[in-house]
Amino acid sequence: MGNAYETLVFYNPPGSEEVLGPALATSWESSEDGLTWTFHLRKGVKFHDGTDFNAEAVEYSVERTIDLGLGAAFIWDAVEEVNVIDDYTVEFKLKYAAPLDLVAASGYGEGRPITNSSSRA
Repeated sequence: MGNAYETLVFYNPPGSEEVLGPALATSWESSEDGLTWTFHLRKGVKFHDGTDFNAEAVEYSVERTIDLGLGAAFIWDAVEEVNVIDDYTVEFKLKYAAPLDLVAASGYGEGRPITNSSSRA
């Protein structure tokens, strides 16, 4: 699945200075209360059919996943609404404070734990 789908951010390898790195989002920030997250998207990305990747695509994908309620839909439970700010900025309003950057790094809901390599089995 990782070869077909890309996340907004990704987990860096264990031992990296930062836990997360940019993927389809180049940067992101949250409000102080953790209820609003804003992701700034990478420009020039295309889907396999040549369609541009943009904020509307993120909004559609997340809302569709939530509406279907299947598979990894549970990872988006905190999301109350998704707003397109402009072509390359998407805002998430949450029902409760949650680490949406970690959620956005979770491809198809595998929920990677944050550990160091010595604690892996």
